[in-house]
Amino acid sequence: MQDPTFDLPTPHRWFAASLNNQAWDLLETSSRSAEQNELMRNTAHAAARACHLDNQTEETDRHRAEAESARNSITDPTDRRIATDWLGRA
Repeated sequence: MQDPTFDLPTPHRWFAASLNNQAWDLLETSSRSAEQNELMRNTAHAAARACHLDNQTEETDRHRAEAESARNSITDPTDRRIATDWLGRA
């Protein structure tokens, strides 16, 4: 695979911020469906990963905290276990 012809951290930051905003919008929704809970969890994880790829330690810590917050709002035991396992807290 060829090296990209653009500055790689720029899209990582864009995706991290965009996914983070989407996760927070879902987190602040008072009543979420199971599908929205899954989307919230997945976008929080994706934001954390995109941020990690950009090697921004402070941002990675913040996104991890947001992923944990999203996990804590999940009431389904199976989904909560999956999120816990993903976060390495099992």
